[in-house]
Amino acid sequence: MTVGVKTPNVVVPLQSLFEVMSDGVLITDATGHRTYANRTLNQLVGGDARLPLKSHEPPTWLPEQLADRYATYLRMAMAGNLEGDIVSLEWSVTSGTGESVPVVLRLLPLGNGGNPTAVLWLVVPSSDAVAQASYLSEDRQRRLEQGIRRIAKEISRMGMAGETFSSAAAADTLPELDRLSRRERQVLDHLLEGHRVVSIAEQLCVSEHTIRNHLKSIFRKLGVHSQAELVGLVRGNGVRRR
Repeated sequence: MTVGVKTPNVVVPLQSLFEVMSDGVLITDATGHRTYANRTLNQLVGGDARLPLKSHEPPTWLPEQLADRYATYLRMAMAGNLEGDIVSLEWSVTSGTGESVPVVLRLLPLGNGGNPTAVLWLVVPSSDAVAQASYLSEDRQRRLEQGIRRIAKEISRMGMAGETFSSAAAADTLPELDRLSRRERQVLDHLLEGHRVVSIAEQLCVSEHTIRNHLKSIFRKLGVHSQAELVGLVRGNGVRRR
């Protein structure tokens, strides 16, 4: 899911949503290019927050000492290898007046399972520990993910739903799936539908720790090492359906 899709009836609602947010929003597409920045972020950095355009170089408003960190987290997010569903980082940005502004920066991969189609970055100025603690709360994280899922459902309603995959469709060409328990197959199917650990746990009424243990077992049985590798394996052997 990206703001840069060309269909007008999708672009307008998404841009309208992000333009009124008090948090800064940056979106990088599947190639790692910055495709969108909202008004709040542009005002914070004093110009187009996407610069340099069509480049994998870090944005111009990021302090030089954080350039490598930006590149590393971008690669991890695009590969589906972040340590959590939403990763929060304490960073700083350079404002339009050249001042260093402390921020809480949050990465949320958008798309299906371990193969995101885009990454949403939320940039929130933070002047003290109290503000940071409020922003990093579990309740805020849950509401954020629920909001993004509502956007995805709206895109689906508009007829822009992408292809989904089922582990059952891959059973004939991937016999290793027979090694999975019924619960592990449920976890895998939710992952293929684009759900992440938090929402899978909520839907199956178990803890996130339990879901992560199921994933470790699936990795071991199928000989993979990450969610991205798992999703790629099953998709490569499955039948696509809409």
